Amino acid sequence: MEWITYYTGMQDLKDYKQHGITTILLAPESLASRVPQLNSWEEIETAVSLCRRLGLQAGIMLNRIYFDEDLEKLEEALDRIEALGINRIDYTDPAVYMRAKARGWQSLCFYNPDTLMCNTRDVQFYLDLGLGGVILSKEITLMEMQKIIASVHGKTELILFGHLVMAYSKRALLSAYQAEIQSDRDLSGKQDLVLIETTRQGRMPIVEDAAGTTIYTDYTLAAYAELKPLIASGAERFRLDNHFLKKEEFLDCLDGFHQVLAGQPAKKVMEERQARYPHLALSSGYMHQKTNLVKE
Repeated sequence: MEWITYYTGMQDLKDYKQHGITTILLAPESLASRVPQLNSWEEIETAVSLCRRLGLQAGIMLNRIYFDEDLEKLEEALDRIEALGINRIDYTDPAVYMRAKARGWQSLCFYNPDTLMCNTRDVQFYLDLGLGGVILSKEITLMEMQKIIASVHGKTELILFGHLVMAYSKRALLSAYQAEIQSDRDLSGKQDLVLIETTRQGRMPIVEDAAGTTIYTDYTLAAYAELKPLIASGAERFRLDNHFLKKEEFLDCLDGFHQVLAGQPAKKVMEERQARYPHLALSSGYMHQKTNLVKE
């Protein structure tokens, strides 16, 4: 079974390993987005070396939308990935797949378009390209996830925990707003900003970076009750997003999944975390919220 999260610093890798994480995703500057932090290639090289010493797998996030002027930098990134011996590339833009395919690296590619992988036919189409895996949409229900996992031939990956990406724009929305109100405050790159709607009390994290602006859910997905049913359907790969969380909070919530596997009631595990971290607004998300659309 594979447990995947994002790199948050060299100081955290040993703790992640001790708490069951098996794969760390690193994000190179100017080539990735929607991650806790971006890293220089020098830091990535050092982190990959430490991951290997700890027995952790390392992957690279190339999840931006790329334009013509970005392709040279993308090729340079693939050269660095080859030199580092990385065997996982998370991507969103088909340009990454096409460049990787030219090198015979289809099996290194993991497709994560955030919201599009909602039915068996789409998932199977991408798996038939020879990909290493496809990350299912987090907006579909538990039953729909189970059906996809059981129906397709190839590996799927599921998001079980974390603030979910709710909206993404290529535009620098925070900078545009600051210009509109004639403020010179620089909000780009800030990781501690939230939106609060006038009719709701939820706090939605918002981040603007070089790739655009991302808004996240005001709740934190914590699919404790859904873990065992997903495993029973054949799921083996689980992603836990540590974005916007203190390390101690994340590790404790991560431990909750292992407690469920060890036999503790999922309801009790969830209630304990909800009591300890009310500010996280832990929720099962869309897992049991059916839509009126057919996603066969």
